[in-house]
Amino acid sequence: MEIGLAVGGAFLSSASNVLFDRLTLKECLDNAENLIEEVNYKTLRLKEKLEDSIETLEVLEKKIGRLRFQKHFGPSKEETIRPSTSLVDEFDILGRHNEIEGLVDRLLFEDANLTVVPIFGMGSVGKTTLGRAVYNDEKVKNHFDLEVWFGVSEPYDPFRITKGLLQVIGIFDRKVGNNLNQLQVKLKENLKGKKFLIILDDV
Repeated sequence: MEIGLAVGGAFLSSASNVLFDRLTLKECLDNAENLIEEVNYKTLRLKEKLEDSIETLEVLEKKIGRLRFQKHFGPSKEETIRPSTSLVDEFDILGRHNEIEGLVDRLLFEDANLTVVPIFGMGSVGKTTLGRAVYNDEKVKNHFDLEVWFGVSEPYDPFRITKGLLQVIGIFDRKVGNNLNQLQVKLKENLKGKKFLIILDDV
């Protein structure tokens, strides 16, 4: 009887150890899988951040190259007046999609009836580029009844700006002449009841 109990106890002890070893092994495997998934996720995130950083650096490098070229071979500010156009170069907006989306959201979801969204910054930081990207965004085009792009430049001239906006819209009347008040009244009448976006570049 004692021998039987001893043998039985040894058997139960052996079986218990096997079961414990299996449970421990399963936990180790689960932990290893979780660790691998976490490492893979962090590696993917790091790769995305590195790609974004490399893309931004490449854009900056090419822009610096352009500025150096303009400095040595381009005309001076006094010699030329920079043209303003709404056409956007896809190369110029690489790495700036978050800024563009932020501006688009402000234009589309602003509660006020009349909203002014300024784009601040020093010269050559890409304010015009952001404006062009927003102007040509499909969601913006579908949201507004009318879009107008106009380059202001210096010196600031309200008459020239108002007249230019009317010409771009296609409603300028030569009979009005040089009367600024009449021009502004005409512009207001033609914009009334419409969802419109007017971008004034180089203010």
